[in-house]
Amino acid sequence: MDDLDPAAADTLDDLAACLRRVHLGADRPTYRSLEQQTIHANSFLPGTRLKRVRLSRNTLSDVLLGRKYPSKAFLLTFVDACGIDIENDPRWEEAWDRLAVQYLYQGAELGVEQLRRQLAEAEARADQAVRDANELRKQLAFPGERKVPSRDAISFWDALNPVEREALRSVASWRTFPAGVRLMEEGERADHAIVILGGRAEIRVNDNGTERVIAVRGLGQILGERSTLKVSVRSATVVALDMIWALVVQTRDFAAFVSAHPRVLGIMENIAAQRRTEGPVGYARDSLPLINPSCTVFLTDVVGFGGHARTDIDRSLIREALFKMTETVVDGMPNARIEDRGDGFLTVVPPGVSAARVIAALLNQLPAALDRHNSTHSETARFQLRLAVNIGPVATDIAGVSGEAIIVAARLVEAPHFKEALAKSSASLGVVASPFAYEAVIKRDMGLYEEESYDQVLVEVKEFITTAWMKLINYK
Repeated sequence: MDDLDPAAADTLDDLAACLRRVHLGADRPTYRSLEQQTIHANSFLPGTRLKRVRLSRNTLSDVLLGRKYPSKAFLLTFVDACGIDIENDPRWEEAWDRLAVQYLYQGAELGVEQLRRQLAEAEARADQAVRDANELRKQLAFPGERKVPSRDAISFWDALNPVEREALRSVASWRTFPAGVRLMEEGERADHAIVILGGRAEIRVNDNGTERVIAVRGLGQILGERSTLKVSVRSATVVALDMIWALVVQTRDFAAFVSAHPRVLGIMENIAAQRRTEGPVGYARDSLPLINPSCTVFLTDVVGFGGHARTDIDRSLIREALFKMTETVVDGMPNARIEDRGDGFLTVVPPGVSAARVIAALLNQLPAALDRHNSTHSETARFQLRLAVNIGPVATDIAGVSGEAIIVAARLVEAPHFKEALAKSSASLGVVASPFAYEAVIKRDMGLYEEESYDQVLVEVKEFITTAWMKLINYK
């Protein structure tokens, strides 16, 4: 095959070779630069009815290595970003259409019901074979200091019903990892999770320069699940003990999956609760902070709180008013915790109260309360308010609350594009929501939260980069 000519591509490998030559011809732009270039993609591709899509780094890697068949929009966005004139070169779209029948509709003539039966039977055989293999491995007398997966550990995969499994497979990539490879690295950006369908992995944390083993995960268990609840960095390193077969799913795709199947969030919370009881190796469980797995966190920040035009009396009036507004929002929410943050307040609502209830209270009550305050006070005591909303694990100890869910909220509220948009508007309230809060809660109820009124906003604060969702609200 001429690897410069997509019209000659007969297989997925052929198409991947063409794409690699396009990438090479564009002077090999980094996956990160291609992702950033398309992170706000929304315009139509030349000569098509398709919109550009975000070129995520992991998907790019899978597509260029021939491990995944791309969507048409993904393929055309990539070649367009690499300088190919797709409007005058129809070969790329034609190649996708030709190969799609082969790779996306394999066995379609068998009928949907028959395919489902065959798939279920094949999965049952594969699951049993993996269980048998793992049982044999355990009988081979691993070294005494090495842990084995607990029989009582919750299997994320087994907890899903058939519809949820099929939905997860549709957004995930099938990957294999050799024994010894580091699947995740402590401190790196957490942008995907892994579901083990064969093999075992060791979880390690850095303890004064030495890696300490805290757990072993096996068949059906999920790795990196904290990244699916919030944007964060890895809190541990994961190393494959055996050859691993797994599904790899990007955080954004997992958030959309949870949004469509909300029962999964409960499964995640149960897993998080069980893992808290394990305790890191060598540490007393009683000395560990209490971690709530799925808290709703919101952080308020008064615009221009320290402005020269304000007096100490003005600032005292503003703080008192904002504190009362916050108390009203969480009224009737057991164990909600409000902490002073100088220019605003941090509020943590535990998992016993649904995130939907908290966000509804915020959006229904804050705009009216702000309007009442601003209409009855002098100019210097009036204020605009920035509000960041996130969902994720929060640790509590003798000093207060902490955790990356709170750090993320602090980064969101300081996003330059968000601050600039609110400053240029007459809105009294600006809301910015993390990707998970938007996908799992806000987007699920379009009637209540008016999904279409939210805009994507790039958040780049210190080392933190993500795409969040913002909305400016004026009560009148």
